[in-house]
Amino acid sequence: MALLFISCETDVNNPDWPDHEPKLVITASVRLTTDSAFVFCRVSRTMGLGEDFRMDRAMVNDAEVNILNDGKARAIPYRQNYDPFTSDANYVAVFPRGSFTEYTLTVRRGELYARATLTIPDLPLAMDTVIVRRMQFGTWVERELQYVLRTPLNRVRYDMVLEERMGSGVWLEVPWGPWSFLDAVWTNPTTGSFRYGSYLNSIRGRYTITARSPEYNNYENSRWNSDPSGSPFEPDAKNPPFNITGDGIGFFWYELVGEPVELRY
Repeated sequence: MALLFISCETDVNNPDWPDHEPKLVITASVRLTTDSAFVFCRVSRTMGLGEDFRMDRAMVNDAEVNILNDGKARAIPYRQNYDPFTSDANYVAVFPRGSFTEYTLTVRRGELYARATLTIPDLPLAMDTVIVRRMQFGTWVERELQYVLRTPLNRVRYDMVLEERMGSGVWLEVPWGPWSFLDAVWTNPTTGSFRYGSYLNSIRGRYTITARSPEYNNYENSRWNSDPSGSPFEPDAKNPPFNITGDGIGFFWYELVGEPVELRY
């Protein structure tokens, strides 16, 4: 019996990696209060298989980041003290909010250029309080609020941020959520109630309604969804619906912040 040995030689030190198409990786948001616009932008890059990956090496700290609105370009400067190993933004700015409703984010690094545009809807971020009750059981205090939430736009995520005022006059956020109203239907108001308890013996609270665009939900799902359809190695049809275009991938969303409304239990 003859044995035939065939050897296959592979150079593991110089593998033949496929060509790498560089992309900018961007997660950004514009947070709009009554009088201010806050822009947060995190820029990194894709890395070739032959590169020694480290998060701080993937971060892009020499990009030109701008917000275009009302015919003006506002530079979003690089932020020195960010943490590359978290979701911290490395480009941040704040400027007065105007009456314009369109925000275009542009990011350029060398020959790479990416952009995304958001149109900001006019949302009345208001909630009608129906009944407020406060129930104390020793040092444990429970509060109940019944409400009607006016929600005029579908597929927008509404959150309720709740704070309570301490004896020192400082407002502390109640760690209870925040309470989310997903896929609110604009044809009918959303009614309901929530109840929470704590050892904070406060008799005054305030709530703030916020709204985030659908791109925020896409961003969250791409990070936390354990379903394999969120994997970047799945077919394109299953990939997250990025709204960053050009030489970039990622998400740009808006967050609208309503006026805080105080209540007494």
